[in-house]
This record gives sequence, structure tokens and C-alpha cells, in this order.
Amino acid sequence: SEVNILCSQHIGAPAVPIVKVGDRVEKGQIVAQAAEGLSVNVHSSVNGLVTDVTPKRITIKRVD
Repeated sequence: SEVNILCSQHIGAPAVPIVKVGDRVEKGQIVAQAAEGLSVNVHSSVNGLVTDVTPKRITIKRVD
């Protein structure tokens, strides 16, 4: 019912969240943008509502 998406997916710099609490996101949408240097964009794995955002993770409540 809820997923936590980590902003750090690898050895490089963590991605920077670009969503805020209350945003509705779609599966595949970018939720964190790549930082400078070695980094990658992070995408939502579900359709849902953002319930929490920290520099380390984004929590999304699944909504179908």
C-alpha cells in the first residue's frame, strides 16, 4: 500500500527530490533529479500520492 523510494540508488551522488508532500505521481514519473557528477534520475514505481519527502527517500501511498 506504500513504497519508499531511495534517492541513492548506487555508489554515486543521491538524486535530489523534485516532488513534495501532496503531489500525485504516475508510475514512471521522475520523482528525484540526478545531482551533478555521477548520479541518475529516480522514477516512481507506482501511481500514488506523495506522503513524505526527505533528502534520502520519498514515500508514496499507492493509489490505482
